Amino acid sequence: MSTEKKRNKPSSNYSNQLINKRACNEPKLPGFIANNKSADILSRIPFKGTPSKCTVSVALPSSIISNAQSLELKAYLVGQIARILAIFGIDEIVVYEDKYKNIVDNSERQSDYIGFNCSRSMEFFVKNLRYLETPQYLRKSLFKFEADLKFAGLQNPIDAPHHMRISEWLPYRQGVVVSKPRLFKGLIKSEHKKSGSWVNCGLPVEAWIDESLPDNTRITIKMIDNSENLHKKLCDEFSQKGKNEDSKTYFIGKVVSDETPRTKKGIYWGYKVRPANSLKSVLFNSPYKKGYDLVIGTSERGCCITDNFKLEKSPDKKSFKHLLIVFGGLGGLEDVLGDPQSLFNSDTKPEDLFDMYVNICPEQKSRTIRTEEALGLTLVLLRPYILENNKILLNKD
Repeated sequence: MSTEKKRNKPSSNYSNQLINKRACNEPKLPGFIANNKSADILSRIPFKGTPSKCTVSVALPSSIISNAQSLELKAYLVGQIARILAIFGIDEIVVYEDKYKNIVDNSERQSDYIGFNCSRSMEFFVKNLRYLETPQYLRKSLFKFEADLKFAGLQNPIDAPHHMRISEWLPYRQGVVVSKPRLFKGLIKSEHKKSGSWVNCGLPVEAWIDESLPDNTRITIKMIDNSENLHKKLCDEFSQKGKNEDSKTYFIGKVVSDETPRTKKGIYWGYKVRPANSLKSVLFNSPYKKGYDLVIGTSERGCCITDNFKLEKSPDKKSFKHLLIVFGGLGGLEDVLGDPQSLFNSDTKPEDLFDMYVNICPEQKSRTIRTEEALGLTLVLLRPYILENNKILLNKD
């Protein structure tokens, strides 16, 4: 007879403690600053890279969340997926509805968050992915704590470059527009020639931009050239004296595209989440002007990747700018196409929809490969080809 004790499910109190510890950890001064020094995040190898001239998108079905048996397991599964997306620098994650029945079962409820009638799994999946991608110091401003985020404390952080600590420095920073700065008293707006906005960037003091934007707008800003010296000075001052509420010191920056850190400095800046109501919407509602120029489907029934494999649409089109990799659920892409929710004819063959239809694990020894497992396997296998494609595009410039 086994003497091993059964593991108890985490209590709600324990989960709430984790949420308070991990998810709601607003940077505090001065104890949050380590060693009285400003840490240069660019010196860390994982954060440096070659400027990226191409994007990689991944499409996953919402039903993979339905298969998890509890909210704790669902939350942890989303956390695993988000970690994989961040590790491989995925630019866009498309979550699509693949089961008509799941939507019918939830038909009495229109999702304001998603924007269309969707399954509960879709809303849970999208909300948790976006939450995990958001820097910790912005989460209180951008998210309400509700049932779908109850177990966010069980999820491992993605720790991407834009998730910076208060003592770390980059010329770029993500922030949220606020109505007034935290550490000022009696600030006179006439000090600025033009109207603008205050931005909380998770730094000792706020940043000022010369654009008027609505409160709680999430943006990326680039600091002016001498900001790093100011950052070092503030870190030293706050670590010695604590915060000075009469200080009128602030950073100055300008709004830039979220793509700028990636394309100019090779710094991964997180992923976007796009909900889609069907597989057809995944393929034909791309956010890019000319759509995806290379689309790959994955299946155990696809072609095996050999030594002669090339990640190209055709011999005369040897590079791509926007790659999309599509995954199916437990039944594969064939099962997705057989469901009316795909919006394709039931006799549509997967190989007719994709530029490539590949098997990423030939001679698998398990009956099935779960979607989250296939995600990691595929990105590992294709990564050398994606990096080589980026080199080709850089050489063209």
